[in-house]
Amino acid sequence: MRKIAMLLAPALLLAAVAGACGGGDSKTVDIPGGGKISTSDKVPSSFPGDFPVYKGAKVQGSLSGSSNGISGTTVTWETGDDLTGVNSDPKRDA
Repeated sequence: MRKIAMLLAPALLLAAVAGACGGGDSKTVDIPGGGKISTSDKVPSSFPGDFPVYKGAKVQGSLSGSSNGISGTTVTWETGDDLTGVNSDPKRDA
């Protein structure tokens, strides 16, 4: 449980900082222990290029972080297509 709190706290801190700062397309925050959390309105260059993305979906933002040897990235896409179509249609950008 403590490990989850240690990972969640920096994400919440970043969300607060990014919201308070406003403007710009990316932000990076140093966190205690030598870690970093970054937000962007683009897919990070470190994100796998072969990750399947629904055709026509637009990137809404990304969050990347690392601390104590643990790292991860979340990217959010949006499409105007119906959820049923997205789940059943295998079309993907390569």
